[in-house]
Amino acid sequence: MVKKVIFEHLFAVDDGRGILANVVYRQIKNDCIGCFYGYEGGGAYADGLFWIDKDGQLLLDWDENEFPEKFRKTLDELTEVRNSFGGYDPETEEEGFPSKEGYELGETDNAEDYDEHWEYRSDGFDNDVIKLISASWGLSMSWK
Repeated sequence: MVKKVIFEHLFAVDDGRGILANVVYRQIKNDCIGCFYGYEGGGAYADGLFWIDKDGQLLLDWDENEFPEKFRKTLDELTEVRNSFGGYDPETEEEGFPSKEGYELGETDNAEDYDEHWEYRSDGFDNDVIKLISASWGLSMSWK
């Protein structure tokens, strides 16, 4: 039996069809643990992991060994979920484009169109999460 991973999600795609941000996280008691992928500008994309503790302190890193061991399995599961929506395609060796599942998010009721991009947000997505992450992560766009 496959375990269903519970998560919140923000997926933002520009009009050129590149991923601006793909953030997947899960609340575990008073902690928020998750992963991200997105466009930093100049043709560069980055991915990483994050932990927001009960005091609102952010740890942003690429090495899961920098996180408490109790979160590592969850980080692996969330990274698999994040990757299912797009990023790097080993077949074409292209980076930054949504998968079929990623494009489908743009057709849901949770997607909103803006001038040069669209965003999908899961029902429980906390805007404070993307604000905190985008202030520390070198994305080409930020959320305030």
